Amino acid sequence: MVSFCDFFKLNELAQINVQGVFNHSWRGDFHRLVKNGKTRCEPIIGSGLEVGTPALNDSISLPVEIARLVNQKYFIYCVISDVFPILYVGISDGDMRSGVFGEGRLRHHIRKLLASIGGSTNHTEGWRNHAGVRHEAYKSKLASGEKVEWVDDIYISLAQVDSPKQIEGTVLDLFKDKFHQQNIKVEVLNTAEVKREPAQIQVPENLAKIFLRLGDCCKPHKKVNIGRKLGGSYYENQTSFASDSDGQLFKLLLDWARSHSDVEMVEGVVGQYTNQPQGYNSKPVVRFAELGKTGSAMPNRWFCRIPLKTSLAHGMTVILPNRLIRPALPQDLIETGKDANFRPLDIKDFLAHPNLYIF
Repeated sequence: MVSFCDFFKLNELAQINVQGVFNHSWRGDFHRLVKNGKTRCEPIIGSGLEVGTPALNDSISLPVEIARLVNQKYFIYCVISDVFPILYVGISDGDMRSGVFGEGRLRHHIRKLLASIGGSTNHTEGWRNHAGVRHEAYKSKLASGEKVEWVDDIYISLAQVDSPKQIEGTVLDLFKDKFHQQNIKVEVLNTAEVKREPAQIQVPENLAKIFLRLGDCCKPHKKVNIGRKLGGSYYENQTSFASDSDGQLFKLLLDWARSHSDVEMVEGVVGQYTNQPQGYNSKPVVRFAELGKTGSAMPNRWFCRIPLKTSLAHGMTVILPNRLIRPALPQDLIETGKDANFRPLDIKDFLAHPNLYIF
């Protein structure tokens, strides 16, 4: 039997040492570097953050479940979040202090999460998209004056097993299935081929609690269209359109945004955004975002932005996050922003076939 301990927050088990000045202008881009004959991928410029050694706390201050594993070797572990629906399963042949924590695997994982440049970390494909999403969430928090505790949402559960590599895929499949049972569309960060020998696996007892903390990322809720009864006319005193056609498209986009999602949305005016597609910076928008547990919009789960002002050169459109884009969508149908966002070039085609553009 492979028995996983409960999930514990990383920052409750170790000192998470993150230094540096956050770089708001990172665009989510990566490039490949060759050094000493070895190739690795790194963020271009990156987040500006530097990740020090995540040293495991003294045994006396660790939870009993973790303390009894400290002197063991050969681990398989699971990393998840209570904010983002992500999943990673990793292995280590070393001990917990140096093979997982310390100079072990977790330091590389934190660098990947934070788009941090340093050491020999290879930012593998599965982590790159989430690094961009996470960076945007941090940027939104910092812009609103909120305090950020880096990777405060990350949890880890471990199990000691003599041959972790042989069951890596078996464990990954089991945790994926647990997400799917909760109707959570999970983003799996693993990309390498893994082995799937049969095994009896006991998942952490508090996994259900983590799912509950995911809030709106977990289960679909009944749609609540905040402000819908006011209709498009509610924004009349705040709009400035270059043509009547833009006004009609604005109303159609509002109707689409209010009916597209199955989760609760917050609808409201935001004064301005930067790093939008060309011509749409600093324009007020109607923003739709998923409703969080605190009753306000979740900054990392915005759904769309509809401009309240247009010009002859830059007409009505809708700005969407890259996490929603269809992978096979031809790039000549969209224009991208400096951040992880894009807009359809033909807004009428988008309204006629939105599912061709986004999930």
